[in-house]
Amino acid sequence: MTDLDAAMAMLGGPNVRTGLNDLVASQGGVQGLLERLQSHGMGAEADSWVSTGPNQMLSAEQIGSALGSGPVADFAQKLGISRNRPPGLPPSCCRSSSAS
Repeated sequence: MTDLDAAMAMLGGPNVRTGLNDLVASQGGVQGLLERLQSHGMGAEADSWVSTGPNQMLSAEQIGSALGSGPVADFAQKLGISRNRPPGLPPSCCRSSSAS
């Protein structure tokens, strides 16, 4: 089981996959998401998720400031959690198993 699979099971299974897909799509796909994070000074962290080596963490506040409250609130709602107090997830859950 990958970190992503474990995180999805912990947070509610299919809702996580749907929520992540919708969140990424709302940012213009993976490339758009990376560009948005880079433009908000989080390029090193975002780049670490799609390259080899250790993943760097971003706080919920950093992600919210880069993506905006609307997409974050939509994602939280799909998971049935508060956008103000999301559970801590390791960034490794964001890396696909094929990137390892």
